[in-house]
Order: sequence, then structure tokens, then C-alpha cells
Amino acid sequence: MGRPKASSVDEATRERLLGAAARAFGSVGFSGARLEDIAAEAGIRRSSLLYHFDSKQTLYTAVLEHAFGELERRMEVTMSSADSFEARHRSLVEGMIVFEHEHRPLLQVLMRSLLDHDASSAALLERSFVPLVDRIEHFMRMGAGDALPEAFPVRAAILQQIVGHLVRSAMGPAGEMLWRGEAHSWTLAQALLRGATRP
Repeated sequence: MGRPKASSVDEATRERLLGAAARAFGSVGFSGARLEDIAAEAGIRRSSLLYHFDSKQTLYTAVLEHAFGELERRMEVTMSSADSFEARHRSLVEGMIVFEHEHRPLLQVLMRSLLDHDASSAALLERSFVPLVDRIEHFMRMGAGDALPEAFPVRAAILQQIVGHLVRSAMGPAGEMLWRGEAHSWTLAQALLRGATRP
């Protein structure tokens, strides 16, 4: 059996670096994270990390882009499936819950950067996340059809749930204590839609 191609080795290293960086940025923030520690967790030297990402800012941006890209792929698959609207709606909400559990450190990074008014994070949010919210809003309006009043604030309802998950995730154990367990996203999503479509 031959050695793996360099490109596949590079990709595996990059994935390990992104995971280690997400955990580091999530636990201590951008300023507290050290490239040496991230490299060590990924099993490489700092110089090798800088081969893949030329600065801490580049690595930080790549971590957020990677997460937003993964979330977007998941949401697109759900919204474009041939299932009923209710089934796709449920999958969409469940996908967000799974994403929160899988990427809790990353969501902590995002919350920290937004609260710090970090310009690069705000630009990334505008470039990557705003279009996804646009598509989810369109999906909800088209799926509910005429039953959804035009004046109903669909976007605000979507963002209330997303921001609720961000805050709950960023708070860690305190969030679990405050919410007393699950965030009940699906129940809330159903209630919002029922309230909006009720004559």
C-alpha cells in the first residue's frame, strides 16, 4: 500500500487544525488562543500550522467560514428535499439543534466576536450567514403559502430562534441551567407558525 497523496494529508491536517482552532477560540476567545497550542492539539508544529494558515486571523476566519459552509450545506439539503413542507420544516429546526451541539465551541467564538464588534466577523456574517437567513425566510414563506400573513415577521421569528441557540450555546452550563434542558426549538417553531396561520 502506497503513501497517501500529499493533498489528502494536507486536507486531513487542515481539518484537524480547524477543529483544534474552533475549540481554542471557543474556550478562550481570539486574543487568548495561541497558535502553538492549536498546532500541538492538531499534532503538528507551529511552523506547519503557518504553512496552512498564514496568521491567527486567517485561521479564525477559516474556522467560521468552515462552520457556516457546513450549516449552509445541511440547510440546503433539507430545504430542497422532496418531503412535505412540515417534514422539511422539522428537519430544518432539528438540523440547527444538531449543529448547535456539534459546534458549541464555534458558536461561542461567534458570540464573542460579535459582542466585541469585530469587523472581520461582522463582514463574514454578512457574506455567509445573512444569505442563508434570506433563503430560510423564503423557504418559510413559500412553504406556508397564502396561509402565512404577509405582515407576519418571519425573519424575526427565525432570528429569535437562532439567536436563542447562540446565546444558550455560548453560555455553556449556565445556559443549560437557565433553559432547564432543551431549548424546545421545534415546539416553538410549530407554535409560531400555527399562530401566524391562524385566522
